[in-house]
Amino acid sequence: MSNQTATKNQIEFIKKLEQASTERGTILERFLNEKKVMDVDELTIDDASKLIEELKRVKTDEDNKSFATGKQISLLNKLQDTDERIRTTEQFLDEKQKETVNILSVHEASELIDKLMKLPSGTKPDTAGSLVTNKQLNFIKSLQNSEKRLEVTRTFLIELKKSTIDELTRSEASALIDSLKES
Repeated sequence: MSNQTATKNQIEFIKKLEQASTERGTILERFLNEKKVMDVDELTIDDASKLIEELKRVKTDEDNKSFATGKQISLLNKLQDTDERIRTTEQFLDEKQKETVNILSVHEASELIDKLMKLPSGTKPDTAGSLVTNKQLNFIKSLQNSEKRLEVTRTFLIELKKSTIDELTRSEASALIDSLKES
């Protein structure tokens, strides 16, 4: 624990935080009284750090005025992928007395996103049925460096009734890559 007095930056930051809300001013007064000091410049570095953390926990009116960003709304909608996440969102909206996520503040949206991210997500999107990626195509082409491997590819395509590797799905391309590596 340091007995050095608070730094100039800490003192300036505390004063800036205090000006943002009356609640923060009350917390500052209480904190100074508990530490038996008259002003913030009499606090130790450690006490100033604790006070800053305490003041930062108090959200100001400005924090709650701006609506959630488009990115936040989009993410919140994507996170509605399980019954548990939907229920959590509904409960959160009830607590905040909001009809929809579209009218949450930036701070509230962040809070809800944090809650939802801690819950298990729904099933992962099925990309296995999507077409082969360019990266997979390039890797397959690089692996076809011998007549034997070209034959592995031809046989693989015939079995799947495909005429070219461009027609493969991602999962089929993965299986072909595994076959080529083993050959």
